[in-house]
Amino acid sequence: YLRRNEATTDYGVIPAITLSGDFVIEFEVLTAVNTNQVMFGDNVNTHYFNLSEFQIEAWIGNVNSVFSTGSISLASGILHKIKYVKTGSSLECFLDGVSLGTRSCGSYSGAFTPKVYGSNRATPFFSGIIANLKIYDDGVLVRDYPINDNSNTLKDLASGQNGSIVNGTVDQWKLYQKQPTGEWLGPDIAPNYLNLSNWANAGANASVVGSELYATAVDGSSDRVELYFPAIVGTRYNVEIGARPVVGTNQAIQQFVGWAIPSTPVTTKNVYKFNNLFTTSSPVTVRAYASVSGGNSGDILAISSLSIKEVLNVA
Repeated sequence: YLRRNEATTDYGVIPAITLSGDFVIEFEVLTAVNTNQVMFGDNVNTHYFNLSEFQIEAWIGNVNSVFSTGSISLASGILHKIKYVKTGSSLECFLDGVSLGTRSCGSYSGAFTPKVYGSNRATPFFSGIIANLKIYDDGVLVRDYPINDNSNTLKDLASGQNGSIVNGTVDQWKLYQKQPTGEWLGPDIAPNYLNLSNWANAGANASVVGSELYATAVDGSSDRVELYFPAIVGTRYNVEIGARPVVGTNQAIQQFVGWAIPSTPVTTKNVYKFNNLFTTSSPVTVRAYASVSGGNSGDILAISSLSIKEVLNVA
């Protein structure tokens, strides 16, 4: 399970931590927000870790350490691993295993009580996914929060210092399956394609025939039915549509608003797959054409299946 923080009122809290000096703090993050966000921390005079699209920062003992990610965007909806390593008065930051350099940093050795997806200093809270938060004190793993609990409890596997989610909801957790390619695939969240209320007629009429949805052209000129899906902006999806031509030769799946897909002719019975679609607006519009152009009244496209799954790419 992974949890997507919605960043308005929800955040996590964990019990106070005392770090004696040198430490390692690491976690994985996924976001589509390009402005400043706090991932984890208490306050700038203790420990505070934030990012923006091309920059990772840390505040330790009121000293700001800034690391550029170069051309790597942290707002592209891809899961990245961030690691901070403090040694004396130096802080090194790693992004996906690659060092971004070393900066001078401050020092704070007292107890601090951090938030996850935010801080005690100010909003904004973090929008997106944080997972596998680990904290090492002088080489010893003192906290280990997988953040895969599917509940409002954040279990600490290292020392039993469990935290909790504040203002969280059940639907923020989703079960993902790791694929052979390394990406994570979420559950199927497609609406019922046989429910006519999910479709809007736009020059074609929708009807259910057996286990298929028929889109029937009215005049043969760009006749289609449209499905509106409330996708999350900045999130990626894999979409599969089972379709076949019934009458006519100008059918297509075309012009997804919010998802960039070229016109895809439906010439045979097949499952048409569109992978890794990045969401730029919501709701997205899925257009199924009974006739793209030059067709005839009565042309029919049949839809026999619909699958929509969120995909998490790993850098």
